[in-house]
Amino acid sequence: MDNKSFVEGVIDNVVFSSPSTGYSVLEVETEDGTATVVGCLPFAGVAERVYAEGAFVTHASYGVQFKAEHIDAELPSTAEAIRRYLDSGAIKGVGPVTAKRLVEEFGDRTLDVILNDPGALLRLRGVTRAKAREISEGFGRFTALRALMTFLDKYGFEGRLAMPLFAKYGYQASETLLANPYIIMDEAYGVGFARADAFAEALGMEGDDPRRLEACIRYALMFNLYEGGHVFLPEDKLLQSAAALGHCEPERLEPALARLGRDGLLIKSRVMDIDVWYIREYFMAETYVAERMLALAKAEYDLPGGFDAIAAAISDSAGVAYSPRQLECLRMAAAKGVFILTGGPGTGKSTTVMGIIKLYEEMGIKTALAAPTGRAAKRLTELTGREAKTIHRLLEPAGDGALGAFARNRENTLPVGAVILDETSMVDIRLFASLLEAMEPGARLVLIGDSDQLPPVGPGSPLRDLLLSEKVAAVHLDEIFRQAQGSNIVMGAHSVNRGELPNLGSKQGDFFFLPRSHAAEAADTIIELCKTRLPERQGIDPSRIQVISPMRKGEAGVHELNAALQAALNPPSAVKRERKHMNAVFREGDRVMQIKNNYQLPWQKEDGSEAGLGVFNGDVGVVREIRPQEEYVTVTFDDRVCTYPFDALDQLELSYAITVHKSQGSEFDAVIFSAAQHHSRLSTRRLLYTGMTRARKLLIIVGREDVLQAMAGNAQSARRYTGLRARLIGRCEDAESG
Repeated sequence: MDNKSFVEGVIDNVVFSSPSTGYSVLEVETEDGTATVVGCLPFAGVAERVYAEGAFVTHASYGVQFKAEHIDAELPSTAEAIRRYLDSGAIKGVGPVTAKRLVEEFGDRTLDVILNDPGALLRLRGVTRAKAREISEGFGRFTALRALMTFLDKYGFEGRLAMPLFAKYGYQASETLLANPYIIMDEAYGVGFARADAFAEALGMEGDDPRRLEACIRYALMFNLYEGGHVFLPEDKLLQSAAALGHCEPERLEPALARLGRDGLLIKSRVMDIDVWYIREYFMAETYVAERMLALAKAEYDLPGGFDAIAAAISDSAGVAYSPRQLECLRMAAAKGVFILTGGPGTGKSTTVMGIIKLYEEMGIKTALAAPTGRAAKRLTELTGREAKTIHRLLEPAGDGALGAFARNRENTLPVGAVILDETSMVDIRLFASLLEAMEPGARLVLIGDSDQLPPVGPGSPLRDLLLSEKVAAVHLDEIFRQAQGSNIVMGAHSVNRGELPNLGSKQGDFFFLPRSHAAEAADTIIELCKTRLPERQGIDPSRIQVISPMRKGEAGVHELNAALQAALNPPSAVKRERKHMNAVFREGDRVMQIKNNYQLPWQKEDGSEAGLGVFNGDVGVVREIRPQEEYVTVTFDDRVCTYPFDALDQLELSYAITVHKSQGSEFDAVIFSAAQHHSRLSTRRLLYTGMTRARKLLIIVGREDVLQAMAGNAQSARRYTGLRARLIGRCEDAESG
């Protein structure tokens, strides 16, 4: 910020202060009058003296403000100022009456007494020992969090990082960061190596410091977890990746790797005769899944009496004649501890799932229905007429859910006799382990999925590994039912799965191909379809149309399409507020998607009937309100309302157009698939198949035939380093140290 200025004065009014981010809007009395100061000052209180560094700016709605880069504050020191401070509600548990009594008793020593001598508060009428402890602990927590947030702000970090850091390290958080700044790379904080490395350098850490070398190794594993889906890395690849990160020779990292192994932060194992390294949490998840799945696979149950008659009645109630394979699914659901049901579109998977649910109801088995995403859970609810939940909500996030903490676990299991999990191909190894941990011993597990779809966004590929191991009973439905044969979407998807092009010449039905030679032409056509052609000619509201692209970049990629679709479907308006964040503009009325799990974000139902925590990767909502003065955005996800501080907007992105990966687990009335650009890594059969099968009633592919041909003909998929299959077949040797 150029032309820096300074404001010094006393807070006269706290207009707004966010407890989660520290962002505050303050009216400050200075020698020259009242100034509105905006910036990071956690838990701001009336009568505090502030020293702000920044510049005066003119806000479109609120006029002249002082935008502070840094704010330092001093707590009030005189009795009257302390009374005003306490009277404003700065300390939890202290109202006007208690504030008056405190100041009358302790004068200008009041704040020191509250913090350091809570027993003295018992001298006040009406203050119990519990009340004194509440007041003192609340003020102590406030001062510690204020110091931590101010410390983080000094190095350019968002104030909201203080909450999870304080939750883990308490009053020693700042000292812990100073001792090892690379702890800020941990999963709960979402800070990458480059920022952590710059932080460490600012604190004076040398490039060959052992803590830095260990951080290179840890981050190399973490990066490959999230970007490549690898549960582990072979030792040679890990050292090469970490060496590139740290700009050093791989040999220099070997002592650091050994230390991490000895300390138990990383686990060395031998998978299929190769030395590999895991982050401890993922090693524990994978080994637990293998152990539990083998136990479930061994569990056998007697069929209920009159099973054949029950199955026939279920088939009759469905209005279809179950095929032998569908009847086998019902038999396995009754007799096996776990079984896997796979199949593509139109093969009777849905009617089979409904049959299994009815079978369990006949058997008196209480069943939980789950899916990885909110849209998939909603679809399962619509299909079955029974409540389905996301896995996260089924397990009830608790504490720091980002570290896998759920209220439902081994000590507090789900009170059900069976779990049916849909869209299992999307479930990563760690979430799968959490689900298994929460299941009661003896409970059945039914895994539903389409093994031809993309692997999970997260690490591992449990469904694929389970099927390849052949250790778990599985039924694959491949007969396309007569009703589904009338759908060009269904038949086209199966053609792609065989490596063939779908019928691109169809001029009627539910699937159309619009050839466009250039990406810009394809983008223009996609915009026209969404804005006018489909709404006017087929009565499809734009909110029911989902554009899907394999690419993020390019004229027909997600980024460019989102900007163009936003301009076409939700253009700027004098009555719609907006907020620019990095390279995106969020506007009231925009369709947005949550792009990372946030286990701590509060939500409440629109009717106020329920509240909770947690919004998860893939949830799609609409921006309802933007409040520039308070610096937050309100987003509605179905009937849940969430509030995002401006500095948390990196968790959202526009979702008029989304990638194929982000579309997994969802179905949309109408899908427009962009096939105008070619990229070898993204031109795969699985990607095309997954994108096509997202369409429920209408699929339009816009682009080039040669791109579709390349995708349908490419059966390759990126290799993931996972050890689940090897563990299931006994090809792993584990060692707890390096």
